Amino acid sequence: MANILVVEDDEEICEILQFYLLEKEEYQVTITHSAEKALPLIRMRRFDLALLDVQLPGIDGIDFCRELRKVSYCPVIFISCINDDETIIRALNTGGDDYLVKPFRAPVLLARIEANLRRASLTHSEIATLCAGDLELDTGSRSVRKRGRNVKSVAN
Repeated sequence: MANILVVEDDEEICEILQFYLLEKEEYQVTITHSAEKALPLIRMRRFDLALLDVQLPGIDGIDFCRELRKVSYCPVIFISCINDDETIIRALNTGGDDYLVKPFRAPVLLARIEANLRRASLTHSEIATLCAGDLELDTGSRSVRKRGRNVKSVAN
């Protein structure tokens, strides 16, 4: 089940998004109406995808995406009524993966969500081993080796 974060200040749009996302029964949806409320969430939980409005009260969606990228590489789909090249380019260059202009049709949004989740899944599965100095993290077995020897986990 994919965990989706929705940051949208329009409550009616949130209800519509939640209806279509939960209808699939493949998604768990967390909705917040401001970036300020979403900031602690991204530090506490892992999200598989984020839907962000560009025009949010306080911190806008593009600045929130910049903060999200500091802790997560989940796909980000911007949803906005702003349809000018400058904003779209800025959103994508800040770390967005896709941009959908309101109003949009639910099947198009769902297809874009599925495509981004599929692409993210392939990217993560391709990374078998991450190395940093003499440390190796095997993402498949979820094990850590230091200088070729397994490191035992320590419970907190």
